[in-house]
Amino acid sequence: SCKIAKSERHHHHLPESIPRNHPLDLFVTDVLGPLEADPFGHQFLLMARNHASTFSFVFPMKTHAEVPDLLIDLIKKIHCTCLKLANFAKS
Repeated sequence: SCKIAKSERHHHHLPESIPRNHPLDLFVTDVLGPLEADPFGHQFLLMARNHASTFSFVFPMKTHAEVPDLLIDLIKKIHCTCLKLANFAKS
């Protein structure tokens, strides 16, 4: 029954405060758009920032659908460069 299922459900709790003092503790992303298209047809911007270092990335995009692939590529590049993945990601 629903009551039994709810009682056996596992809850995953995030820490009360997300650490953000060291590089890649927290990686923040946001998408801006749609904007007026530039000469190349880009109407969106994907912005990503390492919260501790404030190092930022901005990627122009033609469609919002490009977000997952760009984020996966960025995470792979950061992992190859730093040999570490972000502990938390926030959108």
